[in-house]
Amino acid sequence: MQSYLVSPAESRAPRDPGRHGGLTIELISLPGAGKTTLIEATIARLNSRVRVGVIGNELAASDAGRETSEPKPENPDLTLIESRGDPNDTSGIDPGKRRTVVLLSVTDGDDRPDHHLKMVATADVVIVSKAELLRSLPGFSLDSLERRLRGLGCKAMIMPLSAKSGLHLDEWLNWLETELAVYRQSPADSRRDF
Repeated sequence: MQSYLVSPAESRAPRDPGRHGGLTIELISLPGAGKTTLIEATIARLNSRVRVGVIGNELAASDAGRETSEPKPENPDLTLIESRGDPNDTSGIDPGKRRTVVLLSVTDGDDRPDHHLKMVATADVVIVSKAELLRSLPGFSLDSLERRLRGLGCKAMIMPLSAKSGLHLDEWLNWLETELAVYRQSPADSRRDF
């Protein structure tokens, strides 16, 4: 497996993943929205083609063994940063210009963006996670969520998906691979502005 999971405080964490030629994606959400599940599904699907590095901020007890048992790729193509949106989560990490992805769980309701204005306003993508539960949540409306996001000035692509069931996961993977291809084609000296 060509992936790794470390905490930002760990000395082995890449302090400047953007400098090593890889694209950096910051995944932001409150705990429980599905970041870790999305990261695991992403690694499982991309791992044969893309060297993926992960910097985790919410290491659970089940993740502890992964910190040292999996080899870390040299110069990952893609570094995923797991964050709660707190600047302290990623302090000391200089990934250059990163893409920002915000996860909003359907279980939190369609008014969640109102509570996280700053996060959604700067997002490149808003993932509506746990989409497999939409049928069992009659009070949740994707249309209402999109109206709220647009009303808050969010111009991000909105992607409902389920990392657990795989529902619409290909759309996420296609976006990642497109972003990675564009990043690789950009001149090296302009990548910090990517």
